[in-house]
Amino acid sequence: MSLATVRTYMAETATFLRYCDRHEDIPWSKPRNFDELWEVGDLKPKSEGERKERYMSRSGKGVELVSIDALKKLYRAADATERAWILLALNCAFQAIDLSDLRAYEVHGDKIIRDREKTGVEGRWSLWPETVRAIEAARVGDNEGERLFLTPKGNPLVGRAARTDYVAQRPTALPLRGCRARARTTSGWSGTSPGMAIPRPLSSGRQRRMRV
Repeated sequence: MSLATVRTYMAETATFLRYCDRHEDIPWSKPRNFDELWEVGDLKPKSEGERKERYMSRSGKGVELVSIDALKKLYRAADATERAWILLALNCAFQAIDLSDLRAYEVHGDKIIRDREKTGVEGRWSLWPETVRAIEAARVGDNEGERLFLTPKGNPLVGRAARTDYVAQRPTALPLRGCRARARTTSGWSGTSPGMAIPRPLSSGRQRRMRV
């Protein structure tokens, strides 16, 4: 929720409460510290100096980075299903819940088209050729929910009721835990060892591929 939305909700609520305070038929009076209680406080705009200081103090914190070398090792150690998960994480920024909810009818060749569960807004993702092949190699057979991936026991990867996460239990699930894969050099992904051509993450609306 944006700061502007928060302020709008607070302003509308405060207006309603002030109306209640003034209305004779409503047995409610605002407390003496009403205006203080409805102060936005830390949400107020900061000065440029405070904004920069706050950013610099947080920069680099809370974001776990995965080196390219580590990502290569994870990918090579993964089975077919885990490779599909890793590629979907890199290609589409999917996390475990996205993999669990992904349906077969939402995959259209080299595209995924699906509604975001929280907002209901339609999302579209263009898939790398490697991602398309990995999905085809890893997708499960027909099932009642038409899910693309299931656990070996036929359950959703993420169980909301029991709060289970099969994906997170896998040893190669690091890229799916909100981590970011970032090259250690300014030139992007590098490497000369033979193997699959893994695309670079999308940058400036373009897709690039390099041998790794």
